[in-house]
Amino acid sequence: MRGGPDKALVDWTPMNEWMEAEQRVERAGALYDDGRWVEAAAELRAAIEVNPNNPTWHFNLGLTLEAMGDYRRAVRAYRKAEALDSDDVETLNRLGVTLTRLGDYAEALDCFGRIEKIDPTFEPAYCNRIVTLSEMGQHDQAEVMFYLALQLRDDCPLCYYNIGNSLYARGQYDRAIYCWQKTLELDPLHPHANARIADALWAKDDLAEAEHYYQAELELDPGDAETTVDLGELLMELGRLDEAEKLLRNALKLDGDSASAHYCLGELLFRRKRQFAAEQEFRHVLRIDSRYSGAHARLARLLLERGRFEQAIRHLMQELKQCGDDPEMLRELGELFIEARQ
Repeated sequence: MRGGPDKALVDWTPMNEWMEAEQRVERAGALYDDGRWVEAAAELRAAIEVNPNNPTWHFNLGLTLEAMGDYRRAVRAYRKAEALDSDDVETLNRLGVTLTRLGDYAEALDCFGRIEKIDPTFEPAYCNRIVTLSEMGQHDQAEVMFYLALQLRDDCPLCYYNIGNSLYARGQYDRAIYCWQKTLELDPLHPHANARIADALWAKDDLAEAEHYYQAELELDPGDAETTVDLGELLMELGRLDEAEKLLRNALKLDGDSASAHYCLGELLFRRKRQFAAEQEFRHVLRIDSRYSGAHARLARLLLERGRFEQAIRHLMQELKQCGDDPEMLRELGELFIEARQ
């Protein structure tokens, strides 16, 4: 979080209120560092009540809300900071990053473009545009941003990480692995880099080496539920069902609302002929995310086995509505519709 004196503090704020607000901001910084973001946000809001004209406090509130995953409110906080200091590149950068998370790509690119006009040497404006352009499918432009960023800073691990994601999306797995290995060379503790290498190795059918990198990621962050699920799914692929089930249940202890963990556990239970338990897992997936890919189809398959055709057909129709043009899913749905005599 930002600190330092406030250039925008209004002169007529009573001294005792001013001091109390400053103390709240200091407490917010300590709470933020401890991961107590809800409390930090409350302290910042109280300080802003006293002085709403401090762009730094709005910026810090945005950072706190972003850490909480409350991206829409974070955008509002950043916009208030921007209104008070329109040329602050840090505010515009965080605003662009958060808009990208929300899928507001055009507005995000506008923020990064404004930064470039204010300070063409601000490297994050290029580094973060790699993500925005990749999400838009504009991978060639993302690569241009990568090389522009390297001209300003050739040792930015995040640049290599971001362009690695773009290369992976294009199926260029070897180049992606190189970039993520470069990320780890520059920052051995960079989050998710080992897991992304594992993803690419899995895509290349090098499952044994992929397992090694997933394990390396979990050594760095044992509480990473997403990587725990990925490793569990990989072990299922390798036929090591006991180890996989242990990992998936551990993932649910870390994050009970992980739709992917419930889905993979349902798949595992289905393989073990534990149909009732598998059905409960797939139903749990749909309670968390009613559009989770494959869950309606898996549930329909179980219902068909029990002769519950009407319910199965409803789930198949829902899966068909949302599956797009995925050829594997369409093939599976075709087989299930035939089984359902449709």
